[in-house]
Amino acid sequence: MRVLPVDLLLLSRVAAVAQNAIDPKTIAAFEEFAERQMKRDRITGISVAVLQGDSLWARGFGFADVENQVPATEKSSYRTASVI
Repeated sequence: MRVLPVDLLLLSRVAAVAQNAIDPKTIAAFEEFAERQMKRDRITGISVAVLQGDSLWARGFGFADVENQVPATEKSSYRTASVI
């Protein structure tokens, strides 16, 4: 099982911008990054959230349940140590 490497620099930028309002360009860049990493590492689904001050951005990528084609959301839960 591979772990999605987190680009801390990009996440910290999202968090810094989130203090007032989350910059749509930064979010779009992160979404593209996450989708590339998922494809590269064959990750079926992840959920990401950034909370800074009163601003929250959250999104699911891919599938929470591949077998049943259930899309991932910001509220999806995942099994740990699942076998691929």
